[in-house]
Amino acid sequence: MCAASFRPGGLHTQEKLMDTPSSPMMIVSAGFPSPGDEYKEPPLDLHRLLGFAGEDSFCHLMGTNQLSAAGITQHDLLVVTPTLDARHNDIVVAQINNGVVARRLIRFRDVTFLVPEDPANPNWPRINVMPTDHFRILGVVLCSIHPLNEFARNQLGNGQKQDVNDLLGLNRPEIFCVRVRGSSMQPAGIHDADVLVVDRGREARENDIIIASLDGAFFVKRFVKSLGAIFLLSDNPLSAPIAVSSQRFSIWGVVMQSVHLIHQALHPHPIKQGRTLR
Repeated sequence: MCAASFRPGGLHTQEKLMDTPSSPMMIVSAGFPSPGDEYKEPPLDLHRLLGFAGEDSFCHLMGTNQLSAAGITQHDLLVVTPTLDARHNDIVVAQINNGVVARRLIRFRDVTFLVPEDPANPNWPRINVMPTDHFRILGVVLCSIHPLNEFARNQLGNGQKQDVNDLLGLNRPEIFCVRVRGSSMQPAGIHDADVLVVDRGREARENDIIIASLDGAFFVKRFVKSLGAIFLLSDNPLSAPIAVSSQRFSIWGVVMQSVHLIHQALHPHPIKQGRTLR
C-alpha cells in the first residue's frame, strides 16, 4: 500500500543552491475541502530537506541503471553536494582518470572501491581505485529526482545547467507536493518516504500516475480506462486494482517526479498526521 500526507506549499531548490525562501503553493478546492486546509505547515522545500547543500552543489544526470538497487535509475537527476565529507557506503559522484561516475563508495583499510548496484546486470565493473589513478570525489549524492512520464524525463534531461526550481515548475501555483508512505508504486520508482511533485493543471491521460480522491480517501495510482470504466492500478502486482464506481471521485493532479532521499544524514521535516494516500 502506498500512502502519503499532503502538505501545502512548494518544493524549492536551486542548482546553486537553496538560498531562496520558498513561497506557498495555492491549494485549489475540487468540490470538497483541500487536504492541505487541515494541516497548515511551513512549505516543504529542498532547502529544508537538503540543509547541507551549499552554493557549490550541482546536478548529475544518471545515464545508466548501475545504482538501481539504491533507487537510482537511468534518466534520474542527482543532487550532489561537495560540502559533506565522503564516507564509507555513501553514494558519490567521482572523477577517475578521464571519466565521471556515480557509484557507491566502499573503503576497507587503505583500499577504495567504486561499486555499482544493479541486480539485473551484475557484470558492471567494480572499480578498484589505484594509487596511480587520477581520482577525485566531486560530491556526495543527497537525493535523486526521478521522472515519471516522458514530459518529465525530457525536462530533467535538459536540466543539468538549469535552476532546479524552474526545471520542476515549483514556482507555479498548480504544483503541489506530497510525501509517500508505502511501496505499492515502487516498481515505477516511487519509494517509501519519497516526495512527489504533482501538477494539478495537467490533464490525466491513460496510464499516468495520478493523485486521486475516492470516497474521502486519497490514492497515488495509475489512471486506466477499460470498457467505459475507470480503474486505479498499483505497479505492485500484489495490490488489487480499484474500480471507480462512486461519484465521489476526483483527480487532484498528475505526478511528474519523485524526489528520493539518498543520504542517511538527511532528516525530512516531520509531517503532521493527515489524510493518507493509499
